[in-house]
Amino acid sequence: WQPPSLPQGHHAPCNRPPQMWVRWLPRAVRRALPPAGAASASSGCTAQFRLSCPCREGLRRAGGLGGDFRRSAGTQAPGAGIFACQDGVLHEAVACSGSESSDFLRDEIARFAPMKPHRCSLQEVLNMREPWQAAKFIHNEVPVRYAERIRSIESIPGWERSPDLVDVHSRHVTTFESIRLVKTRTKRSTFSVPELVDSFTEVVESAVGLLQDMVPRLARAAHTLHGERGDEFDSEFVDRWLDDFLLN
Repeated sequence: WQPPSLPQGHHAPCNRPPQMWVRWLPRAVRRALPPAGAASASSGCTAQFRLSCPCREGLRRAGGLGGDFRRSAGTQAPGAGIFACQDGVLHEAVACSGSESSDFLRDEIARFAPMKPHRCSLQEVLNMREPWQAAKFIHNEVPVRYAERIRSIESIPGWERSPDLVDVHSRHVTTFESIRLVKTRTKRSTFSVPELVDSFTEVVESAVGLLQDMVPRLARAAHTLHGERGDEFDSEFVDRWLDDFLLN
């Protein structure tokens, strides 16, 4: 599959991209794509393509810093940036190999983990009267707080042997990745575009869904660790760890 050669800003009907690209698309866009091998002219899905800077830097900019995406080595249209369009809303997707995207994700988590989250007062929350203001705050703050939570889980020796911790860790990584890959339609990132806020809302709703039974899972994991390895995880440690995790 190769993106067509189109002038900058030109739109044309698109065929379904390969699976390694599809998984980067927002869920709403993936649903709009035709089945593998089918044309999407009848679905109303359009695409715009642009080739540019190195993939790591392009991905790094996907968190709202603007910029283009690159071609990725080894494909005929190596790493082209995809702009999938649904209902007039453009979403950028990135073509990366599995190992490269995993490396990038680990690097991003490591980069965000030391950052200090913004202490948000009640008045600041009340001042967020417009949806785009809340979206901007979530987009900036959640990756910092989730990276800290991910590192907090990874700081527990043998956390990989706890099914509940593995599950909570995976959910946080999924949400971190989804929010970091949100991209606006223009180089100058802004949530003042109503369609973008609507699209971002879907990401947030998915994140909220992943948190539904998180606290019981954490409590069960802490109880198990305390019961099996009480010398390492006494009540004081468990209380402090849960407070730090849930109140970050």
